[in-house]
Amino acid sequence: VSGGDDVIQVKEEPAEQVPSGIDNKLNAIAECLGSMWERLALSLGFNTDYIRDLTARLPPSHRPHQLICDWMERHHGDVTMDQLVQALKDAGIHEIADAVSSGWLFATEADCE
Repeated sequence: VSGGDDVIQVKEEPAEQVPSGIDNKLNAIAECLGSMWERLALSLGFNTDYIRDLTARLPPSHRPHQLICDWMERHHGDVTMDQLVQALKDAGIHEIADAVSSGWLFATEADCE
């Protein structure tokens, strides 16, 4: 850089373009899933190879978040909360599904444990 007048701009790739309200809701759901993420993964159409790969690559606390991100990416972001609630029910995760449907999960600082 000659003369020190040149400005270098670093272009960062934008994060997932998810409305912040939805993003917060998805994060709340992921926080509550814990080890149940594997059941949800199967319900969302992911296979056991995907589950094994995520288990090998990520620490337990990151797996539910990655699952939801991968699900959204798989559908090009064209997903609804109702679809996720139905997948939770199909996976037998009724407590979280009911908390999402009622809005309770998002209305409070829910303690998922």
